[in-house]
Amino acid sequence: MILACIDTVRTYAFPRDSTSRLFYSSCQVYRSYAQVELQLTIPVAPFTFLFNEQFYTSNHSDFPSSLPFWSSLPDNPSPQQLKDRLWYSSQHPYIPFILKSPFHGDLLRRLSVPIDRIEVVFDTHNWHLPRQVAKDWKALENVLVLATQNLLSFFRQNHPNTQLVFASPELPSTYGYFNTHESEGAARSALSVSLDAFTIYLGYFSFIIAICQFGIDPQSSSPSWHKRLARSDSPVHPEWLRLLLDSPIVDFNRERIGVVADVARCQWLHLAKYMMQASVPLWFYWGKIPYYATPLQSWIRDEFYPSDGDHITVTPTDAAGRAFPPVVPQSGQRPGETMEQFFSRRQQRDKELKGKETPGQCSSRQAREKFQASRPRPGKKGPLVFYWDDIDGFRIRTPLPRPHVERMWDTWKTTEKVYNGFENCWDCCSLFGDSAGEPDLDSDSDDDIYPTVDPPTAPNQTTPSTIQQSAPDTSMSLCDQQTTSSTQQSAPNTSISHCDQQTTVEQPAPDTHCGSSNHPSPDIPTPADRGVLPREAEITEDNETEDLFDASSKDVLAANMFHCVTFTTPRAQTVDDLIYYRFGFSLNEHPYSGVPPSITPVGFRSFEEVVRAVGGQHMQFSGTNKQVIADFLGCLLSTRNPLRDVPQKYWDLSSMGADPLTQLTKFIRIEKREFRDNTCYLLRPINLHPSRDTPWMLAVDAMTALECIRRGLGPHSLDIANYFIDHGIPFSTLSYLQPSSPKRDPQPIRGLLGRRPKDYTFNLADYAAYTTIRDSYLRSHPNARAALCAGGIIARLAREEMSNVAVLSGPSEAALNGEQTVRTSGNDRFCDDGISPEVMDLVCGVYEVETGQGGEMIYYFIFHL
Repeated sequence: MILACIDTVRTYAFPRDSTSRLFYSSCQVYRSYAQVELQLTIPVAPFTFLFNEQFYTSNHSDFPSSLPFWSSLPDNPSPQQLKDRLWYSSQHPYIPFILKSPFHGDLLRRLSVPIDRIEVVFDTHNWHLPRQVAKDWKALENVLVLATQNLLSFFRQNHPNTQLVFASPELPSTYGYFNTHESEGAARSALSVSLDAFTIYLGYFSFIIAICQFGIDPQSSSPSWHKRLARSDSPVHPEWLRLLLDSPIVDFNRERIGVVADVARCQWLHLAKYMMQASVPLWFYWGKIPYYATPLQSWIRDEFYPSDGDHITVTPTDAAGRAFPPVVPQSGQRPGETMEQFFSRRQQRDKELKGKETPGQCSSRQAREKFQASRPRPGKKGPLVFYWDDIDGFRIRTPLPRPHVERMWDTWKTTEKVYNGFENCWDCCSLFGDSAGEPDLDSDSDDDIYPTVDPPTAPNQTTPSTIQQSAPDTSMSLCDQQTTSSTQQSAPNTSISHCDQQTTVEQPAPDTHCGSSNHPSPDIPTPADRGVLPREAEITEDNETEDLFDASSKDVLAANMFHCVTFTTPRAQTVDDLIYYRFGFSLNEHPYSGVPPSITPVGFRSFEEVVRAVGGQHMQFSGTNKQVIADFLGCLLSTRNPLRDVPQKYWDLSSMGADPLTQLTKFIRIEKREFRDNTCYLLRPINLHPSRDTPWMLAVDAMTALECIRRGLGPHSLDIANYFIDHGIPFSTLSYLQPSSPKRDPQPIRGLLGRRPKDYTFNLADYAAYTTIRDSYLRSHPNARAALCAGGIIARLAREEMSNVAVLSGPSEAALNGEQTVRTSGNDRFCDDGISPEVMDLVCGVYEVETGQGGEMIYYFIFHL
């Protein structure tokens, strides 16, 4: 006789025997004449939850305890309703990919300003976003649309039989950020809804990326979507691809809202495996009695069937635990350190630094604090600016790039900007308190007062406002009809379904799972109170493009807030002055008799060639002594021993010159030092107590040392160093290295700007990305001060981002620990910051370009644009 054992997962059969034993999770059979053991295990979900007497399963150990009762979405859901949605919608499979905190990173920073801080202007066209801001938002929207179209087509080519039926999200511009409005309130309301729409569209883009990454060649070292967008026949700009890789859009470790899906009714469950591979939170709803639920996908029954006895009972609540997000490198904030802990630690550190300050350092700090008391705009060379970004309910200290400072500085109130004189930086946060909680920058007191901040609160899920009976969302597709959202879009719909099936009729849900939560629709401005933002001549050149590379190039410019740079130059001097101060030209013969016959000077074809040879082509010239100057420089070039061979009548290094160097008043003395690789000259002050000078020494070459005497520079090293920086003269700032400090080689740096394929054509987007990466490196690495000391084009480019203060503060901590340049002279060891060839390439904008010949590279100088 056969006894059938039926459970909710499988049916087993075995002979009836008095010695048989039956368990829920396994069965063992014993026969009197033989023993046969059969182990049959019923798979259950990793985690089973019992919430409001309903069963849910997931591979996530947590559960959204604020889950409202189920409700269907309206026909035209607003972005806010989609953002707040925790229950599935068959028309919106991208809902679980919506980021909880989306606007981070260089690509999306333009959207990160709080609504009440966004600048809205009023002019003859009514209220609207500033024109350039609106164009920047539009550039992002346009490239997202084109990239989504490209990847969606890519997925369909590789999975022609996979059903992709859903309503594409409305474009953000549909909600009015690119329009004018009758009132400021209407404009800000439009911006609020538009930003919500950006959040939805970013989730949609993440969804498309995920199904490509985990559905097409998932074992590849590089994601399939990345290969697709980098292909020559469907490219995006390489820098936009880099920005995308660094954004939360493709970072599947970021916190996303997830979704609760009904195993018997959700129509996109065939895509759920891709979602789970992307670490998107999914919870499967089984109802009160899982036996009655028939999953649409068999693998869900096999892998996520509820456990009968081993489940977690969840009490409804609004609280939710969150993991501390990663801190920004070089920001000063330690991993896991809250904003309050950061300021407490910095306060203690500053007290210690204050006790070690010299009078000069104290005066310099107080002068900086007094200057910053009025909260002037930091400018291109001013203090660094950090803002405390809200990421998943935590405040993360984030450096604000220079191009963004000018636009965002006024978004913080006076009391929300706190200056620190030791670090020469600003901290900005909307949580900072009134003036009682910030430093009194107008005061000369040394007592530090740090900002009082309210504890940041994590955002909670919206509580249901109304409970009513409602049927669940059971639509299987939007076949044979257009969605309302697609008919209302002003821009092309990028991912609507194109199947020709009949519209699915909604089926009622079990009576055990009823109730709904209705979210009030936001006040979206109607077309009556807004008009299209006027397109003037400057905008018509930036019309939307259907070319993905062109669109991504424009968005790179928008993401970097690129603007043309005007280089600063030192005070103009004449060619006559340059030749005297640099070479010591001082003729003492009248009338001039020419070059002695014993010397054959190097000839110049014209005086213009003479001027170019000394770098004075943009300087004025008095017009006198042209031939004499040409002869003098020709003599210098023709000899290896100028002190012996150059006629003494020409210069001040001879007592026979017009103004002998020995007769000038000197404020510095020069000390010659022999190092292993070269000879340097240390500049020491005369009649200046060491306590009034810097703890480091200036080291220069012979010509620079003589120029300091001719110009009467000194005695303070700070003044001399400032002059060197402003005029692009190379120098070093040497400090004695403690004998106990071992020399450590700096970590190698490679590929700072990356490489480009063969025959790549550089454009302005590459230049914009280069300046952003260069400035970010110079700003975030203390040893980058060496770029200002390098002189020439290196120093000139670094001067556009860095302040002289970076050099005047002396060698970095890494240099003092022997981790940078170490030089030995006799028994003395000196240290300073160094600049590697790779960093010099970065500062100058050198890209690697493939030649197509076995990995061989050529180097392209970005200034060739």
